[in-house]
Amino acid sequence: MELEKWLIVEESVWTQKSRVQWLKLGDSNTSYFYACMKNRQARNHIGKLTSCAGHLLHSADEVAKEILTFYKVLLGTAATQLLVVLPDVMQNGYTLNHRQQLQLIHLVIREEIKQAITDIDDNNTLGCDGYNAHLFKKTWHILGDEVTDAVMDFFQTAAMYKAINRTTITLIPKVKNPANMSLSQYLDIQSSTS
Repeated sequence: MELEKWLIVEESVWTQKSRVQWLKLGDSNTSYFYACMKNRQARNHIGKLTSCAGHLLHSADEVAKEILTFYKVLLGTAATQLLVVLPDVMQNGYTLNHRQQLQLIHLVIREEIKQAITDIDDNNTLGCDGYNAHLFKKTWHILGDEVTDAVMDFFQTAAMYKAINRTTITLIPKVKNPANMSLSQYLDIQSSTS
């Protein structure tokens, strides 16, 4: 039973990565399943790219660097300095009553953390380790105390393990054999699908 449980967990991770619809219809973890997944990865692979300067990039490192540069320009970088409270806002006086202010600073309790995990959709939050919310829900009796302690520690110390706050951006090519990174191309695609 233990082996079957972990095979189901592993299959869940592969399901998210492969997005093969027929798996939902009962097909098992076969070599055909892995062949389909590899085929999808090959289709989504960006082997070469034209840089903003017009140079053709062939190596994986050059392509990755071009993509990172594009998204750094698009999304920006971390703020080196946090903004202070604006004096104009402070002159407006209190905007929350005392009860509302206390609600904002109350201590997080264990039940709230468990409820927050329960509210996450099973398949939509894939962490950098490949585990989704479903794993945490099903193993809460084992992992619950550790997860809860980590969250409560964050609220008490404001220190967070760096890997927890990591974001993964997955590129999904909208065209066959993408040639370059272009915001206008992206906007054209978005407006045509709307």
